[in-house]
Order: sequence, then structure tokens, then C-alpha cells
Amino acid sequence: MRQEYEQAKQDGVDYLLSEATSQLETAIADFKINGKGDLAISHLVKEAVALTKWKATHLLPKYSNKQQVKHSFNAETPLVVKWEKSQ
Repeated sequence: MRQEYEQAKQDGVDYLLSEATSQLETAIADFKINGKGDLAISHLVKEAVALTKWKATHLLPKYSNKQQVKHSFNAETPLVVKWEKSQ
């Protein structure tokens, strides 16, 4: 059941990202047709994309840019820091 929940959450975020991409493409097409951009629409699209990115980074670790540091400390050995790319 947990796996189904995680898959549904990922599908939801992927859908939101797809919708944000569609909004951007529509706004760009409208700007090209009109020859100039509407400032209010461009700000709304920008905020919609920012909100979608925020949701993605907080709901799914694969979209997060946070790095986790693992450490093991022993007084006899030096501290070694290893960076791993999160998936």
C-alpha cells in the first residue's frame, strides 16, 4: 500500500510539472502571436511554475536539491566527508 501511495504522489507531481510546462508553452505561443507579452500573465505563470517546483521538491526527494551528509566520528581517525548524489 505504501508503494502505491508513493507512486500516486509521484504521478501527481509529474502531472503538475506537465501542466506547468503546458502553461509556459501556451504563454510563449500567445506572446509570439501578439508580438508582446502581458506582464500580469507572465507573472502568474512564473508563480505557478515556482509553486509547482516547491511542491515537487518537498514531496519527492528526487526533485530536491538538499544533500544529506553521513558521518562517523572516531577520535582516532580523521573526519572524512563524502558527497553522494541523491536519486
